[in-house]
Amino acid sequence: MKLSRTLSDKVVIATLYDRIEKRRKTLGWTQAEIAERIGITAKSYRAIKDGGCRLQTFIALLRQLDLIEQLEVLLPEQSETPMQRLQGQARKGAATSSASERLARLKARRQQYKTK
Repeated sequence: MKLSRTLSDKVVIATLYDRIEKRRKTLGWTQAEIAERIGITAKSYRAIKDGGCRLQTFIALLRQLDLIEQLEVLLPEQSETPMQRLQGQARKGAATSSASERLARLKARRQQYKTK
């Protein structure tokens, strides 16, 4: 099933749990074995299916399943936008020019980005 924002939280949790279970089985581990590897009980592991999981436990689980790098796909580091760069440059020059001069430079730079 493809995850989307229209799915309920319960459906998303169940789908993620199914994917985790498939990965666990591919690695040949029992629920008790993976639970022991991440420092929880088998009962606590099964509670993940109902959303009963701390973020720290989830990260430990991803690490054991060798999926931690997938977080980069899920939540990539945000780069600075052109507007943020311009605003940063404007702050650097704030002490040496008037507000109207800074605004004019910002507008000119913004226009340059729009035409590229």
